[in-house]
Amino acid sequence: MNRASMLMCVAFLLILFGNISFSQTTISGNLSGTFPNNVYIVVGEIYVQYGDELTIAPGAEFRFHGDFSFSIYGCITALGTEQDSIKFVPDRGFISWGGIHFFDTAS
Repeated sequence: MNRASMLMCVAFLLILFGNISFSQTTISGNLSGTFPNNVYIVVGEIYVQYGDELTIAPGAEFRFHGDFSFSIYGCITALGTEQDSIKFVPDRGFISWGGIHFFDTAS
């Protein structure tokens, strides 16, 4: 393949696949606000503090990069559906994660 043909192929592939987004966000610590449909790489313990609110949009995926857990002390609203579920899974290369823990903080 000559150089011009190779450059044309590369340009074509960039145009074809240039609009694909593989967005990932690394998270740890306190979570609040709204988390849109995205892939979240969990690199430490995560939690919702008492008095805070977290809303998770349909299609969001939480990949735990280690044996970290998700502790809920505040309010969480998960808006997943059967067709567009929210996933909590171990990240690639990990076989488990710490799970989700709910705490009753009512007085």
